[in-house]
Amino acid sequence: MAANLDKHVTVMAQQLGLEWQRDPIGSIVAYCIKKISDWTDGGSAVRTIPEVEALACEKLQLVFEEVWSDQDLDEIIRKYVEKGELVFASLKTTFDLHTYAALFERRKATKSAKDRHVAVIDCRGNKASRRFFTRWHEIAHMLTLYEQLEFPFHRSTIGGQNPRERLMDKIAGEVAFYGPIFTPGLKDELAKVGYLTFQIVDNVRNNLCPDASFQASLIACAKRADIPVVYVEGRMALKKAERSDIESGQQHLFEDTIPQEKFRAAVAIQNASAQATEFDIHQNMTIPKESVLHKIYHQPDPLNKSQMYGEENLNIWVHSDGRAIGSRNIRVEGKVFDDKVIAIIQPM
Repeated sequence: MAANLDKHVTVMAQQLGLEWQRDPIGSIVAYCIKKISDWTDGGSAVRTIPEVEALACEKLQLVFEEVWSDQDLDEIIRKYVEKGELVFASLKTTFDLHTYAALFERRKATKSAKDRHVAVIDCRGNKASRRFFTRWHEIAHMLTLYEQLEFPFHRSTIGGQNPRERLMDKIAGEVAFYGPIFTPGLKDELAKVGYLTFQIVDNVRNNLCPDASFQASLIACAKRADIPVVYVEGRMALKKAERSDIESGQQHLFEDTIPQEKFRAAVAIQNASAQATEFDIHQNMTIPKESVLHKIYHQPDPLNKSQMYGEENLNIWVHSDGRAIGSRNIRVEGKVFDDKVIAIIQPM
């Protein structure tokens, strides 16, 4: 067992009766997928991801309440406090910048009540873009519940280092795009052109998971495609060592020695086919100025919403020592998304 595994994760695997010594995370994820599979009869009982969500919520006795405004929050508090669920009053101070949801077990509900558990999802402001994923994050908490909810509620946060919350995100990423439903639809679309495109992502999203964000759908399609794909997020960033120096408070005598951010592949995720064929873009490497991605980021075109497709060669992608990571033609498609470029890169 890895020494740095969080004890809560290993305890969770133990309490769920799973193998916890070698790969507790893998065991827990597989356990959750099997639960969904059992409920959906291997996927044959449902046709779309919203149907999977509805069935999971029914089995888990879970309902969602969404907060789109401060008024919505007040109404949700009033609704449940009037039912004798006084803990809901705590919602007034629950949602900070990093808290996206609160999960409650109702004390006044019967054990068979359809709304025995309530997940309150904060959809205000920028949090709306994560709405779909946050709902599935809460479903993940319910799938792995092995003890009474604390306090009696649980707050879900993002952007931190909590191993349990990261595990819930991992589970959500699997069950929110449930394979027996999502993968066949993706394969049908890929068969039409032979490679992944943003249009294919939109088609799959519209047909199977219309509530999912484009970025979440793009990552899911890239990971599950049966052809080599690398998902990349390009943004201004420092090298890892440079970032560590700054965070440690290291002083620089001259201004020209202060590390400068460069446009880097801050995120680079190979899918299984890319790993098998050793097709890769190295994480945090500088994105070359000749690349389509660099042009998208630095020369955005408002007429096409800063989306661009192009072909280039891996020999322009070089390490700091000048070595190219390869020499093969690649297909690149990306678009500006918030403060970054999200993209897919594939061999031709």
